[in-house]
Amino acid sequence: MASAIAASGSTVYVTGYITNDASNTNVVAFGSTSLPGVTVARGVDAFVAKLADAGSSSTWSWAVAGGGTSSDYATSIAVSGTGVYIAGYYTNTSANATAVVFSGTSLPGFSSAVGPDIFLAKYTDAGSSAGTAWP
Repeated sequence: MASAIAASGSTVYVTGYITNDASNTNVVAFGSTSLPGVTVARGVDAFVAKLADAGSSSTWSWAVAGGGTSSDYATSIAVSGTGVYIAGYYTNTSANATAVVFSGTSLPGFSSAVGPDIFLAKYTDAGSSAGTAWP
């Protein structure tokens, strides 16, 4: 589900959340990019994707997902130059401190009980791919 979009020139970025599982049986595709299942048991994971607007047509350039063993939602997006910023919330505990992952970077669990924590992540748009600058 898309929760926010941002445009920069002829590029449109979208963020939100997807439902997938670890075996990737529910493939979530953005053009030729399929997002793998990040969590287990049909969890909800945050995503950000880039769409190139060519006027009468468009193509997906890239898409990335992040999340953990519970529900993770991206709710807003901003773009500045090649920086793509998404914000949202995730559920994690201190006992599960490395389970929420955005492009290989783990977010710590701050709550002692299961409850939502906020995140802000920066991706760098490299044209046909995106890299994580920081979560």
